[in-house]
Amino acid sequence: MPKPKPARRPQFAGRKQENGEEGQQPSRSARKRESVALQKLGEELTGLTPAERGALNLPEELTAALTDLDNIRDREAQRRQRQYIGKLMRSVDAGAIATALAAARNARPQRSEWLVVAKNYTEMLLNAPERDLNKVLKRFLAFTIPGMLGTPQPDTLRRLRELARRARGQRQTSPSETASASRELFDALAALLPS
Repeated sequence: MPKPKPARRPQFAGRKQENGEEGQQPSRSARKRESVALQKLGEELTGLTPAERGALNLPEELTAALTDLDNIRDREAQRRQRQYIGKLMRSVDAGAIATALAAARNARPQRSEWLVVAKNYTEMLLNAPERDLNKVLKRFLAFTIPGMLGTPQPDTLRRLRELARRARGQRQTSPSETASASRELFDALAALLPS
């Protein structure tokens, strides 16, 4: 009866390292998952504006490649440039870039939440009785700029009061023009919000 051959271990199953321990190479599937994750991260970078990319402190070569992609119009050339960006992503600290992108993503909803606050205060200023305008404005300034409750800037307060009165007056006399005055008041409130 023939003796069975011993099972042969594949070459990629492990290799000796300098310290004598046997280390595992990542599987083909793991390498593919990592490659796809880097590609997605690169795609997310291509969707950012140049100013947003500048805030991430990306390596020069990657920044240049992303800028080049913005200027390319040919579809096939864009595909090749995206592949090049994917290749560059393998040589950079993708973890730091992903962390910075996550922080930037988390900052965006905060700004939109602040804009909701400005919209709500605009409505309150338009609907509040005349005698309560200063109270609403001081509350807005205290809410958006902590510690400012007792000391709002007189010019800021005066300007906001004038805008509110103009918007309220237009709403009563000419409802069709109310939108522009209300928008001007909203813009003034939004300019005071934290970014």
